[in-house]
Amino acid sequence: MRISLSRLFLLLPFAMMLGACSQEENSPVDDLMTTDADTAANENALPDTAETEPSDGTDMADLSDDTLSTDEIIADEDAVVTDELLPDDDELLTDETPDEDSGPTYDPRVEPALCGMAPYHWLPSTGMGDIIEFDQMFGSLGDIAQTSKVALTLIKTQLENDGEVNLQRDPAYDTLVFRILYKTQDKGQQVEATGTIAVPLSGKTFPILMVQHGTAGLGDPCSPSAGDELNGTAMVAALFASFGYIAIAPDYIGLKSMGTPSTELHSYLIGEPTAIASLDMVRAVPKFLARPEIQLLGIDPKPGKVIISGGSQGGHAAAFTTRFAPYYAPELDIKGAVWGIPPTDIYSHAVRALNNYVPASGNTALVFLSANDWYRDEPMMLSDVFNAPWDSTLRTHGLTSCDLDGPLDDAGVDTLEELFTPELLAAAKLDPFCDGFEPWLCYIKENTLSRSSVPRIDTIPAFMILSENDTLVVPFIERDAFAELCDQGYQIQYRECTGASHSDGFLWSLDDQLDWLDDRYNDVPMTDVCTIHPAVKCKSAP
Repeated sequence: MRISLSRLFLLLPFAMMLGACSQEENSPVDDLMTTDADTAANENALPDTAETEPSDGTDMADLSDDTLSTDEIIADEDAVVTDELLPDDDELLTDETPDEDSGPTYDPRVEPALCGMAPYHWLPSTGMGDIIEFDQMFGSLGDIAQTSKVALTLIKTQLENDGEVNLQRDPAYDTLVFRILYKTQDKGQQVEATGTIAVPLSGKTFPILMVQHGTAGLGDPCSPSAGDELNGTAMVAALFASFGYIAIAPDYIGLKSMGTPSTELHSYLIGEPTAIASLDMVRAVPKFLARPEIQLLGIDPKPGKVIISGGSQGGHAAAFTTRFAPYYAPELDIKGAVWGIPPTDIYSHAVRALNNYVPASGNTALVFLSANDWYRDEPMMLSDVFNAPWDSTLRTHGLTSCDLDGPLDDAGVDTLEELFTPELLAAAKLDPFCDGFEPWLCYIKENTLSRSSVPRIDTIPAFMILSENDTLVVPFIERDAFAELCDQGYQIQYRECTGASHSDGFLWSLDDQLDWLDDRYNDVPMTDVCTIHPAVKCKSAP
């Protein structure tokens, strides 16, 4: 049996809508629950406590004059954000500012209703991250063989032997993995979201490592935390927990594995809802660990500060999570974020994708499809960008199927003109690009990191990982984006993995990422900032 990691973080390629497009080759994720691994794991199911505890660091130096003050990460589920974190200028606060005991719903620097949306403001932080429901994956505490350090070591060895990835770290802890349903919000309304949390069986303090997944689909059937097999996001979380992290993997809004079914498409590559659901999952960690049911299991890891790693769509999510964090969750201390093969410049990718038939043409179709749901919820508007019958059938298919290229592939769609309207393609040839073609141009700009109207006030350092041979998130666009973001004040380090395709670059750099995140967590000064280097062999390359 062959284990494939090529879709664990990325799940599906960045572009997948146009079936006839040439795409990167991605192997399906196989069932990882082998008899040999289970047998060996049962021989060693007790938690290991020999690993040293990461040290807490001090706050990063200010990199922006407008940076909000931050507190240490909270562990008290009753803690709320206070008005002390808002600007001092009284004239900036409007009558929409809430009472002092409920936390801020409104920050005058962020007007979240954009691109013609109905006005709304964020709800108070009280209750966000509360656990609604949870279940333990892969057995009970007495049957942790599948996620023990022995079993995970065997999986690590098999991945190396199969030429997938050569991880330099060894599992040091037995782990348990859970699926949770928690409270978050979307467009000023309380909603539910799901995700995976994996914990090391130790009483030490561990960093909270948020793992943000890549393209999975647009509806609940594609939720990364669904199912009870040790593969995909669950295995990644278990591996990271075994290395010494409390690993969490938010599914994002619209990709639920528990609770009432979603009625809207997942907000694909839209920064705000993904960032909010991700930040509320961080808030959920101490609340989850404090639950009596979890305490009775003898699980007592202490949550430390926060680090982030995301690949493909998850790289975009990581970048926007740091952008929104000081506004939405200023109490969280996020020490660093890896932007793995990230489409940070959706604007430039869309210019290329709507003027040339390339893999990213499919990605652009997904952005338009989901953005219409999130910003406007007016299905008839899809006829602005999609020809019939796709303007009426793609949304329904997206809610129910993870094979998003299916209907197009079956119909033999293999040109831009077959899918996209003449009006859109004509606007794409304009200089400036799509000038006046609203609200679609607004959707693209607001979710391009360098063009977002949300002012950057965070000081969170970033690590951009690119793949030398990527035909999805093409490196030449993201190199230019890297330089532009550095000019805007971002502190970013750069790594490009030689010989890597889209997903390979993220997988082959896992040890580079964890080493970099550990340094940020421990306040090791970051050097070699904002410099583009030639591609190199990344540490985890097979």
